[in-house]
Amino acid sequence: MPIPFYYQSRSNENVHRNLWLIIDWNKESDELTNLWFIPIFGYGKNSYLHFVPLYFSTENKKEKTYFGPIYYFNSTKNENSNLIFFTYWSSEKYEEGKENNFHIIPLFFYHNHLFSLSKKRSEKRYIVSPLLYYSHNKSDINKNHEMDSTLLIPIIPIIYFSSISYDDSSHRNLLLVFDWEKDMVNKLNRIWFIPILFWGNGESNYFNLFPLFFSWGNESSKYYIIAGLYLHSQKTYSRQNFLYIYDHSYDSTKLKRNLNLLFSSIHYSNSPGEFSFGLLYRLAGGVTYKKANQYNYNILNYYNSKSKNSSYNIFFPIWWYEKTHQKSYFVSLPILVYTKYSPKTEFELFGLGLFWYNNTDLHQNEHTKLVLLGLVFEKIKSSSRGFQSYGSFWGALWDYQIESKTDYRHFSILGFVYSYTVIKGETRHRIFGIKL
Repeated sequence: MPIPFYYQSRSNENVHRNLWLIIDWNKESDELTNLWFIPIFGYGKNSYLHFVPLYFSTENKKEKTYFGPIYYFNSTKNENSNLIFFTYWSSEKYEEGKENNFHIIPLFFYHNHLFSLSKKRSEKRYIVSPLLYYSHNKSDINKNHEMDSTLLIPIIPIIYFSSISYDDSSHRNLLLVFDWEKDMVNKLNRIWFIPILFWGNGESNYFNLFPLFFSWGNESSKYYIIAGLYLHSQKTYSRQNFLYIYDHSYDSTKLKRNLNLLFSSIHYSNSPGEFSFGLLYRLAGGVTYKKANQYNYNILNYYNSKSKNSSYNIFFPIWWYEKTHQKSYFVSLPILVYTKYSPKTEFELFGLGLFWYNNTDLHQNEHTKLVLLGLVFEKIKSSSRGFQSYGSFWGALWDYQIESKTDYRHFSILGFVYSYTVIKGETRHRIFGIKL
């Protein structure tokens, strides 16, 4: 999804990006080399760091310079210079075995740095006023020994600086707002302008510009939040989300793609052997297809599906049909129909049994069938003696009975008007109960 006012260019391993013409940064071999937040902040790897109008620094192999509205610091191979509050000035020149210091201290600032190249020992002392700040660092590189101490007692902290010589690490803080830390041994870099800007580079990288831009990640995954747009990328997975109005993801290991729109009310998913689509949380319609000819789809209140062991055909509330490996069901509310079939049974109700009733046990070879509850027609079959009975009006209008195991038969009309009975081959007729 395109990002408004976003620019990116790539040349070999160098990547240049710009966001809203304000945030501009470069990466080379996936390492940050330049970062600008115009016109407040600027950073260049091992070359400069600017925070307008509070802090400016330039750095190269021969010289380092840091300055701001109330301080100035310059360092070369053999000379250091400091200016703080326009009232304190310090200049120091030294050679191996020699030291030359110059200080102007109207508000009391003291700095002392002793270094012996032959003995590979370094010692630093700082005192900052008003009210007091003290730091002492002593290290012996040959013995890999270091002592570091800090004392800070100001009501309003102004400047904090700490460094360790043997690994070229440093930590600076200005007014508890601007914070910069560098550790060359652990390859950690951190730049904070609280609470607006946070940038860190190490095993996990982050760059946060509150509240518009957030980014964090490592070699395996990266995350971005840009004015409501969420971006996540890994080697085999990516996702883009804008306030859940647009939500897209792709998994290259499964070759699976998901797309959700308008808070997932519209859904699309596709992967090898599987496809799905839905409208209005599938209330308006949708379809799902899986390999091996398995599917389901619906349009409003109509639903049809087929799977390995079952199938459905539903038009709610008109009918419901379900079929499994062994059974099938059918229900229709408007005509009050219910049926159930299995390899051993049949059960049918039309008009809740008022028009048609059938209950059959195929395993026992027994059943009962009724039309209008037996008023028009009834048939009853039982496995006992091979009994079968047919009739109307519950046998009062006419009735016919058979017992196949006993060779028994009986037929009657209106009960006693006429009847005949066969028992063991002998037939008997009766009219109005009188034997003929």
